[in-house]
Amino acid sequence: MKITSLENFQKFVGSFPVGEKWIFRGQSDSSWKLRPQAGRLKYSVKTKSSSQNGDSGDLDRFEAWRQSAKAVFHKLPRNDFECLAFAQHYGLVTRLLDWTKDPLVALFFAVNNSGAKNSADGIVFAHKPNYLIRHRKVKFTSPELAWHYSVLEPEVLNPRVFAQKGLFTYHNDPWADLKQVMSSDVLRNVVISCSVKNRIREQLREAGYSKAKMFPDIETISQKVNRETRFMAKKLQRLEEARFGIQWNVDE
Repeated sequence: MKITSLENFQKFVGSFPVGEKWIFRGQSDSSWKLRPQAGRLKYSVKTKSSSQNGDSGDLDRFEAWRQSAKAVFHKLPRNDFECLAFAQHYGLVTRLLDWTKDPLVALFFAVNNSGAKNSADGIVFAHKPNYLIRHRKVKFTSPELAWHYSVLEPEVLNPRVFAQKGLFTYHNDPWADLKQVMSSDVLRNVVISCSVKNRIREQLREAGYSKAKMFPDIETISQKVNRETRFMAKKLQRLEEARFGIQWNVDE
């Protein structure tokens, strides 16, 4: 199914049976696999032939991160999963994959070409999990994490995860593509045509789904103010050029 408008997408979401709980993920390129960064070759410190259960060495690297991070963050989450989610928030490559409870958040990421070519179609996945793991005692050795994947909802929420209504899938085998692992009755998807990405992006912005809302941190606020400043500066410079003939050098 290919989406050509926001209305089409809303009909897709509205087709789910009432009472069922679905989570969503948007990707700006429909050809990308549904797997975490730790399952990508450039981040693997173990080969597929030598690793067990698809281990890419990411948990060992996470432990190295945790030891180093203690010098910066005096209070790291004690729980393995909570700490892994915390590390991913600060840029560490992990076996966690971001999802959201809000389909429009997923659509936002599908139509924003982050890392994708402008000609690429986007995609939104919808998954119906059997259960969510919420308790803080979960460890990497817990039996709940022994399946191909588990859906985990963190208790320690940073502002970005909170704004995006986020949760994660934890991948026991980060190499595996969930499109090949999940059955069709619990995983659906719609493709977002590249030709309508700009229009849907504007519609989402008008509905309040902007970058500033999705990424409510100091860096995003600074970027927003900088964009506004550049717009104001350009407007004033054009006025001076028109009224007084003053030519501005953009490198000044």
